[in-house]
Amino acid sequence: MHLSEGVLPLSQAIAWSALAAPTVFWSLREEQRTRRNTPSSSVIMAGATSLLFAGTLLPLPVPVVGATSHICLTPVLALVVGVRRIVWPTFFVLLLQAVFFAHGGLTTLGVNTLTLGLLGPLTTVGLWALLRRLGIDGAFRLAFACGVGGLSVYVADAAVLAVALSDVTAPATTFAAVLLGFAPVQIPLAVLEAVASVGIVRLLVTRRPDLLPNSLSVSWRKSFSI
Repeated sequence: MHLSEGVLPLSQAIAWSALAAPTVFWSLREEQRTRRNTPSSSVIMAGATSLLFAGTLLPLPVPVVGATSHICLTPVLALVVGVRRIVWPTFFVLLLQAVFFAHGGLTTLGVNTLTLGLLGPLTTVGLWALLRRLGIDGAFRLAFACGVGGLSVYVADAAVLAVALSDVTAPATTFAAVLLGFAPVQIPLAVLEAVASVGIVRLLVTRRPDLLPNSLSVSWRKSFSI
């Protein structure tokens, strides 16, 4: 979800932007370092950015509910390129969408970058590591981590909206109401996110394993029995 222009008080918009700015800079520094050491890494990043742009702009209808939303894709992309490298392309994509498609907004660019580009990926990588410790491998681990990672973005958005509207309604009331509104749409899309993530990884492992870091390519070949 892209929080729209005008939903945040100006003071909160500035605060979120101030938090996002050093995070984007931190991500760009990592991108520069990676490209110096591995020039070919720019290929996978170009593909990831293009996929992210399309996936987060394309509205997907949810049957019965009569609403549309989009998957996140940053969870699986963070597993492929790393959490630190996925922040700056998220910012870039959100900026383009806000300016040219009125999707999201400039005043919400900071908070959207943090939820979609940092929180969702961190949740996914954390779950991925936890499930690995528990001995869970293969497609289920990937699907579950990415599905929950996508959902975490919307939970964070609900929390942000609850704080933004605290002058009007009690934050807990707003948070619960927004979550209830999100659930019929986002839970089915979380399942789609999980399936799409497995498909993306299988495609990379079978067709272009050279685009993956060596250790990741080997581990995923084993996980997916390829």
